[in-house]
Amino acid sequence: MKKRRHPAGRAVAAGKATAKSCRAWLWVPLLSFARGIVLVALMSVAMVMFKRLGVSNTWASFGTALLSLPFVFRQLFHPIVIVLPGRGWWLVGSQVAFCLSMFGVAWSLDPKGDGSAVWVCLSLASLVGAFHDVLSGDFCNSLIGNRKPSRLSEAVSLALLAAGLGLGITLMIAGDMEVLTRDVEDSWGLAFKVLAFVMLLVAVLMAISLPYGMERIEHLSFGEEWSGLVNDVRRWWTNSHQWAFALFVVIASLHEFFVWKGVLMFLGDPGSIGGLSLGPQEVAFAQSTLGVFAMMVGFLIGHAAVRRDGLRRWVLPMILLATVPDALLLYLAYFMPSSLSVVSACLMAESLGCGFGMAGFVSYVRYYGRGRHLPGYGDSCLALLMLSVLLAGVFTGIVQDVFGYRRFFILVVLLSVLAALSPLLLRLTGKSRPNK
Repeated sequence: MKKRRHPAGRAVAAGKATAKSCRAWLWVPLLSFARGIVLVALMSVAMVMFKRLGVSNTWASFGTALLSLPFVFRQLFHPIVIVLPGRGWWLVGSQVAFCLSMFGVAWSLDPKGDGSAVWVCLSLASLVGAFHDVLSGDFCNSLIGNRKPSRLSEAVSLALLAAGLGLGITLMIAGDMEVLTRDVEDSWGLAFKVLAFVMLLVAVLMAISLPYGMERIEHLSFGEEWSGLVNDVRRWWTNSHQWAFALFVVIASLHEFFVWKGVLMFLGDPGSIGGLSLGPQEVAFAQSTLGVFAMMVGFLIGHAAVRRDGLRRWVLPMILLATVPDALLLYLAYFMPSSLSVVSACLMAESLGCGFGMAGFVSYVRYYGRGRHLPGYGDSCLALLMLSVLLAGVFTGIVQDVFGYRRFFILVVLLSVLAALSPLLLRLTGKSRPNK
């Protein structure tokens, strides 16, 4: 006689599934927040720190740009990540390792040292951060798959929130401590310790809420995964249409990374070399607090507009709003206003337009990737974005040191015009619409 399952048993099973789902959705915001902290610590906080320590724009920008190299080659981590057992615990462990690297940076800030220990710790943090980023993306795909595309806006918003909080809080702490102690090394050591504690708190929360039963059912060997990666890369780069798409991604995002790097230097540099001579606290308020908040608002508005009316209707306004406000940076460079409110208003307007345009860019990239193997496609797109970060970091300091801020921001405006024209690349190759 066939045994009937008691309704209470079904209720218990449903409760367990709901609990697991809740734990999974608790992890997704934490993952997005942690990824934002990692990137802002390596790409922005480190550069501002080196500037305050007296390093030139060229070397501060170039050195921190090299920290993005592991993220550019992020696909090399994927065959390792995909075969790891207990990926959730590896993810938590990578966050703890990143915390230790941040503590290492703080303890290595010795005024009598040559700075090599700081670079070693930052390099280790970069490798661990790239591993964490790839593992986070893979784990998110396992948790939510492609069933919730609307969650993309939440993930990007949380990453922006983490960037704003991470950069704003650390700059304010370092700036206040510089005023109180007159010791730059100790001040920035404390700032990096705060970053380490924030990431450690995230790691503890993730360990407590670790969702169980979310591992992959199939387990391929490392050789099989590596062979699949090589085949995917070969298929991508032997297709001329994919080259056009890669150029579109790099060109469309390059000017914004030039803006981000250049503005951080411009706000803090002295007026004798064309900067606005703002302290770390004022930079944190204008760029990190107000600027990132405006970018997040712009992204959410743009995402809502695309979901309501479709991308085709909003593509031209998004291109204009992402590029035209860059002219405000020329105003700041030429007139150098002393009012923090004027500077903040210009940066907010530029960031709001950037966020609105970012929503269109993300929507198009996701639209173009429909019908493809999205995890590998997403890794390729993120690698291309980090290539833009690398290029911007390598050339930002050099251009500024050689030509000054006025000509630097003229270059930014020219790059924004090039970014506005970049969608023509896809139209010329006949790939403005994705493969079904």
